[in-house]
Amino acid sequence: MTIFFLNYLLTYPWPFLSGSIPYLHPVETLNTSNSTSSNSTIEYVGCPLDHKWCASTPRVNVIIFYGATIIAVGFGYPLIGISLDILFSKILGPIQQGTMQGIYSGAGVGLQILGPIFLTQIFSNSGPKYIWIFMLVLTSLCCLLVLIFFPRMISYKKRFQRMQKQERLIHSPCVESDL
Repeated sequence: MTIFFLNYLLTYPWPFLSGSIPYLHPVETLNTSNSTSSNSTIEYVGCPLDHKWCASTPRVNVIIFYGATIIAVGFGYPLIGISLDILFSKILGPIQQGTMQGIYSGAGVGLQILGPIFLTQIFSNSGPKYIWIFMLVLTSLCCLLVLIFFPRMISYKKRFQRMQKQERLIHSPCVESDL
């Protein structure tokens, strides 16, 4: 989660960054394919004209943005995916893991479907700032919850051993010599 937090922190459009996001403008690019006779094409790049927030949103350095995103997506997602699956299976124990993993995966897929629908509207209306703030707060909250509940995250095996030990103590015969 730290990787994601750092990604959002590094790629946030901080007010001290210079320049704003440019609006649509033509850029001439070289055509490397030999299928056409001309060597260049005109391509329009930049922020759409209906996004008023582009004029006031600082431009993030593209190298920092790509580098942080590649690290977060390339390392962060696999690490957190494997860790959550292992943690989930260790804590659940021998109960219906298939059902619980299905619910977990289904919730993830549902968020991958619904998230872009809502976030696109927010992005179109206000830009990346509010989405990044939301993600920073959400990631911080998740880190805080892990720290708070970490002592309660014990494996089913250890929990089962504790229950057996307590059960033996409760059901053991009490003799006068023990008192």
